[in-house]
Amino acid sequence: MTLSIGLDAALSGLSTAADQTSVVSRNVARAGDASASRKIASLVTLPGGGVKLGPITRATAEGRGLATQIVPEDYTIPALARAIVTHFEPARS
Repeated sequence: MTLSIGLDAALSGLSTAADQTSVVSRNVARAGDASASRKIASLVTLPGGGVKLGPITRATAEGRGLATQIVPEDYTIPALARAIVTHFEPARS
């Protein structure tokens, strides 16, 4: 691993930790609000090292009783596009 790859992975981890802290602090700040829903900050490992924050929207929707029908295997735009296409493709027999 080169130094720049290691630094990029470390920066990714620190940035994600900051994002997780932000989600937790918003949960605490809105604890008394009856209309608030708890957010969950999940981590997604990136190819080649590093991490990022996964989807908070899905957990929020499911927490409010809404079904999620299209969920990509990875939280990237190409993976989301594949999931949408797969969902709407006609069933093949």
